[in-house]
Amino acid sequence: MLFNNSKGKLAYILFFTTLFLLTSCASLPPSKTPSLKLQLLDEYIIPADSQLENTAIGGLSGIQQNNNAYYLISDDPQTPRIYEAHLFTSAKQIDSLSFNEVILLDKNNPLLRKVFLDTEDLIIHPTNKEYIIVSEGNIDNKKDPSIIQFNEKGKFVRKYEIPSHFTANSSSRPRNNGVFEAITVSTDQKGFWVANELPLKADGPKPKLYQTKSLVRFTYYDFENTKPQQQFSYPLGRIKKIPNVPFSLNGLTSIMALAKNRVLVLERAFSAGKGKKSHRVVIYEYVLHHNTNTLEKESLRKLRKQHVEKNLVLDLDDIRDQLPSKSIDNLEGFCYGPTLENGNKTLLLIADNNFNSFMPQLNQLLWFEIIKK
Repeated sequence: MLFNNSKGKLAYILFFTTLFLLTSCASLPPSKTPSLKLQLLDEYIIPADSQLENTAIGGLSGIQQNNNAYYLISDDPQTPRIYEAHLFTSAKQIDSLSFNEVILLDKNNPLLRKVFLDTEDLIIHPTNKEYIIVSEGNIDNKKDPSIIQFNEKGKFVRKYEIPSHFTANSSSRPRNNGVFEAITVSTDQKGFWVANELPLKADGPKPKLYQTKSLVRFTYYDFENTKPQQQFSYPLGRIKKIPNVPFSLNGLTSIMALAKNRVLVLERAFSAGKGKKSHRVVIYEYVLHHNTNTLEKESLRKLRKQHVEKNLVLDLDDIRDQLPSKSIDNLEGFCYGPTLENGNKTLLLIADNNFNSFMPQLNQLLWFEIIKK
């Protein structure tokens, strides 16, 4: 950007001074100390050309553990599927991740013919071992997001009712490719939480370089009831990397229940034109305060200001140089990993490589030790 007069130079200075001030402001309420910290153990890259049973292993947007096996969901709408895999580790290193089975989700069931399966995350039902998946649908084409239960063979079991404000025709106006992105089983094993990636248009703007009131929703379901039971808001952080090309976003991509009212949250941002540094991934610990149930609210813009306890656990930019790849890719899912010999739990993060449709990306798996404070 060049200016040939004093007014132009002044405008240039004012623009960047304002941008600096806006992006320097605190983006979150004062943070307390989180109850845990994460220590990097290892990075593992799944080969880009990996296949199993004539399917490309990629688009891995969610991961869950069950009985020493790991289940990874692929967000391929043409062939929605879940992979069963086993992780082999030694001396706090990942030796391999072996993909053993493909579970194809039966999208041709008559009850699903009007459903667009853009599968983003999954849980394993704690008693019957069935899969509950979340799908973003296709809002632009009037296809609602969905929460669907499948059996171990990938056959349809039932759908859960979604709040009206998430439907494609809702006056709350959900954003395309920004609805149900994350799901976690509650710690009492009686139900589960789902979360949307981006705010409904009625709830606030998409995050920007300066802090905005960008609220997404955590919605709770009881396993004994297909209807939503309660809902609470969560404030997304701002974008911190100024893009080299005019495109950026930040959204919620995964959640994991830690205690009754405490959740681990993964936020993933993207700033175009930054190469290997385009992605920024941050993990927070969030305390759910059950003081305002938003389930019946079509808009959160006028929601009164609430006490928010959102505590930074790890900004993955801080460990980038420790990784052999020197890259933080499109990390979208996490779950507990194997327990270490010292008794500490671990955390696994998985990246969605988008099948390398937009640019070269990694099927990246990161492994962390969870250290309680």
